[in-house]
Amino acid sequence: RSGTGLIGDTPTGGGGITTLKKTADQTINGTAFQDITGLVFNVLANTDYAFKFYIVFRSIATTGFRFGVLAPSGAVLDFFMTYQTIANATTAGGATWLQGHWVSGETMTSLSATITAGVDLVCMIEGRVNVGATSGTLAARVASELANNDLVIQKGSWGTYF
Repeated sequence: RSGTGLIGDTPTGGGGITTLKKTADQTINGTAFQDITGLVFNVLANTDYAFKFYIVFRSIATTGFRFGVLAPSGAVLDFFMTYQTIANATTAGGATWLQGHWVSGETMTSLSATITAGVDLVCMIEGRVNVGATSGTLAARVASELANNDLVIQKGSWGTYF
């Protein structure tokens, strides 16, 4: 009965959507990109994947940040990032969201010292990767604008891929 759309059936051709979830907060301290634990998955050579990450983060100070994606050498990336720069607001126009399109994993320019400290903010990353001849991992990554200024990636942040 595969392919009939019933619960418990295996999708035709195998596969399906895999969900990733952070189960603990993670403190990022440093200007070099670091993997976001729990939002990393293995990719096979010569295989295409789609992915989405929903990352909730908090800055201890008004430190800026950079988000990115790490893929194996030779992979072709294509993704959008949408991210918040100030706290949520209940009035229209109260929150600032920016969006960009990237084709290289770690090229986001640091968003400097404009984010609200001490509140939860969101970064969403979604796109695709065509893995070349080298297997490896695909990872959501983040870096702080300044050394010794912590960003905390919140538990409950999640990702999906297929």
